Amino acid sequence: PIHLLVSLTFALYDKPLQNIPRKFKQSIHWHHFSSGLMLTSFAFSMQLELGGVRIYGKQKINYPELGIGDSPNTEHILLSLQRMHLCACFWLYCMTGYTFFPLLLNLFRLQH
Repeated sequence: PIHLLVSLTFALYDKPLQNIPRKFKQSIHWHHFSSGLMLTSFAFSMQLELGGVRIYGKQKINYPELGIGDSPNTEHILLSLQRMHLCACFWLYCMTGYTFFPLLLNLFRLQH
């Protein structure tokens, strides 16, 4: 369930309803559907293409290609960290916002 919630959050950055069929088609080729959907949603939101051919030592491994756009570069690292941080802040707010923020507002009212 966590993978699906994170996937939906990443999907808010691109055209969520328009790209759903493409995301599902790409994510079924990953090892697990839910992690594939999360990676596909992230790749679509960043306009990147993840996966493909990788060489580890002398071994060549073919991963399914996920997303659309260019291959990632060093600039995408900072952008992806910011995107994941915003996603984490969003879910932290959703989980604690109903109790934390009213208490914080009351604290500010008491100080004034």
